[in-house]
Amino acid sequence: MDNRAAQQRIGQIRQQLVQEIDDKDQKQEYAQLWAGFYKKTLQQRLDQLNKIQNVNVEYFKDGGLSLQNANLMVENCIGKIGMPLGLGLNFLINGQYYIIPMAIEEPSVIAAASAAAKTIAECGNGFETYSTRPVMMGQLQLLNVDNQSKAECLIDSNKISIINRGNQACQNMVKRGGGIEDVKLRQLGDGQASVDIFINVCDSMGANIVNTVLEHLAPLIEEITGYQVGIKILTNLCLNRKVTSLFKLNIEKMNYKNYTGQQVAQMILNAYKFAQLDYFRAVTHNKGILNGIEAVCNATGQDGRAVNASLHGYASIDGKYKPLSKYYIEGDQFIGELSIPISVGTQGGVISQNPLYQAVFQILEYPDSQKLAEIMACVGLAQNFAALRALTVEGIQKGHMSLHAKNIAISVGVPDHQVEDAVLFMKNRGSFRKETAQEFLKAYHLFQEIAKVKGKKNQSLCTFSAQFQLEGSQEKVELHVVFDCHSNKRIDVDFLSQSEISIKLFGTKGHTWFQNLFKIINIVKIEEQSENIPKKGLTVKLKVISILINLLSYNLLIIDYDKTRNYLNYVLNQQHIDFPDGEIEFKYGIALLTELLHIFEYNIQQFIGEQVLKNALLNEQNLIIKSHINSFEFWQKAKLDKEFQIGNFWLYRKKRLSCTMMLLCDCINFKSIDEKLVELMKQLGDVYEIEITLTRDTEKWKDATLKDPNIYTYWLMQHDQLLQGDRNCVLDQFKNESSAMLEMKRQRIQPLLPTSMAHLSKQATTAVSLLYQSRF
Repeated sequence: MDNRAAQQRIGQIRQQLVQEIDDKDQKQEYAQLWAGFYKKTLQQRLDQLNKIQNVNVEYFKDGGLSLQNANLMVENCIGKIGMPLGLGLNFLINGQYYIIPMAIEEPSVIAAASAAAKTIAECGNGFETYSTRPVMMGQLQLLNVDNQSKAECLIDSNKISIINRGNQACQNMVKRGGGIEDVKLRQLGDGQASVDIFINVCDSMGANIVNTVLEHLAPLIEEITGYQVGIKILTNLCLNRKVTSLFKLNIEKMNYKNYTGQQVAQMILNAYKFAQLDYFRAVTHNKGILNGIEAVCNATGQDGRAVNASLHGYASIDGKYKPLSKYYIEGDQFIGELSIPISVGTQGGVISQNPLYQAVFQILEYPDSQKLAEIMACVGLAQNFAALRALTVEGIQKGHMSLHAKNIAISVGVPDHQVEDAVLFMKNRGSFRKETAQEFLKAYHLFQEIAKVKGKKNQSLCTFSAQFQLEGSQEKVELHVVFDCHSNKRIDVDFLSQSEISIKLFGTKGHTWFQNLFKIINIVKIEEQSENIPKKGLTVKLKVISILINLLSYNLLIIDYDKTRNYLNYVLNQQHIDFPDGEIEFKYGIALLTELLHIFEYNIQQFIGEQVLKNALLNEQNLIIKSHINSFEFWQKAKLDKEFQIGNFWLYRKKRLSCTMMLLCDCINFKSIDEKLVELMKQLGDVYEIEITLTRDTEKWKDATLKDPNIYTYWLMQHDQLLQGDRNCVLDQFKNESSAMLEMKRQRIQPLLPTSMAHLSKQATTAVSLLYQSRF
């Protein structure tokens, strides 16, 4: 290779690397903006859309169509019918992310399409699309044709005249680059023929302009051919206006639920083959495609009936009804493809009569008609892929009924902010019936009554919100709490904000500490064994709440140890105590901590059926808080009175890392739970907590800092070596004592672990190495 060729190759590689980095950055930015969108309230979604897309969201609240305009659009008008409008997310099309409005009344369509699009973006390179120019075909019916060949020659020899005459009826279209492009005669037999007029309709759907041109041409066609013209109408089977969407996935990355990528790919191919062989199945297969396409049609003001007619006609164009999409494997790539004729428009029609459609097109970044058709094809293919994957892996009803459960909850009067909990309640009981939702509602009302008995009187309600994109978790976790902080002043705190009160309650690095702790415990977690996947969300939710309780209680003890200790001791013992007085930040923190404890207990009591696990979780949460209190007490005695009890201090200090709680939360997903399993998790958590505490406290130790409890500092004070903590011989002595204790606990638990968990006793080492440089 000469120098010039080598330089070109180096340039190509560099450009490819830059592009890969840009693509990764785009995906990360998109994920941060839209992750967890479905968990937001309706108003929060509208606010986000307005902020990011600068869209006037007011039209989405009433449908945009006034009753007066509706009366002008149809005959005998008596009103309007609404339809839910949602956003299809994660669509990476030709290297660009799109937010796609979809209007449909059927549950699960938007969620399924978005989930499939996410897979296609993350496990492949998104969708590739191609489309032909927007050429529509109109038909002039010729009757009583006794010489088909002669008629065909006459049309062909007069083509220029026909085109010129027809373009007179669409001069504005011609100015925009459109107009008639070709004229052909097709012999039909039985005395009939069709004069086909091919018109580039630019960005319109084309029905009106095509029909106008045909009406204008009819007299000329009769004059040229000598035959009578019958009907004059466009065809919705727009074979000259086709669009193709395609995606490629690395089969190894297609793993889904408990199935490998190879298994998922083969199951989808089997389902596709079924549709190829049987037209009963093919009809439903194509209906799934249209679920996605029609939803975009509805949202953008298109003629969905025309699209339906075109697609079903195309599916049977060879004389047998067939699936519109195709799936096949090439090498290590699984390929999905959808090539269909679609006629849609971004100008004219009803689009100008409803400002909502203009807002929708703004979200789509004002596509032309070809780009809009390409977007629809991608949504149709995503929805089809999602349906086949769901059908083959878990059955279509599982996800569908989960969304239908929301409608059931709303129908029995569950408050909006409790709908998600009601859905989880129904899922855990395997019953999606009104009676089950009513049981939840009774429980919710009872919970409110208990709150009243406990003396919760709303003076000035405060709020706390937190959002976490947790590493190792596929979803964004959100928490919104409303509570009475016993103050006439309302306070709203966002955990991520750097407000003065947030820093005081959670520390300057509170969010970083939270993320780091979750990163560690996500490695030492136990994978779910149950098929009851809905509980996975409960597991993450309880972990998040518990870590917040951990962080907040610890910092409140730093702010005011005596008041916090007294209040928490009474609360944990379920005794009444007057709400502590103090600065507004302190009162807010105590009230928030109390409410988080109530929420933690409520979720356990409502959604966990096994009593042994309920007790273990509640007792462990209380133990964490008591350990914080006791660790501060022993810390003060060591500093001030030189009174040391290192064994007891160890018991309390290690609970700062709360690994036992996280393992108990993982038990929610176990098929069966008993006292033996709970005790095993406690012993395993004990090993994790000791190892992580040892590594963390020896790295974070500073001889000038005696503010916060630290096991290494405590040991140094006990041995009167506080100023020698950095000496290797001192650290080795501490290491030898602590390592012996840790190894003893490991050896004790190792024989108790089942084979599937045998690796867990040493897994903490891997977790700790991510964040801390071990000095052991």
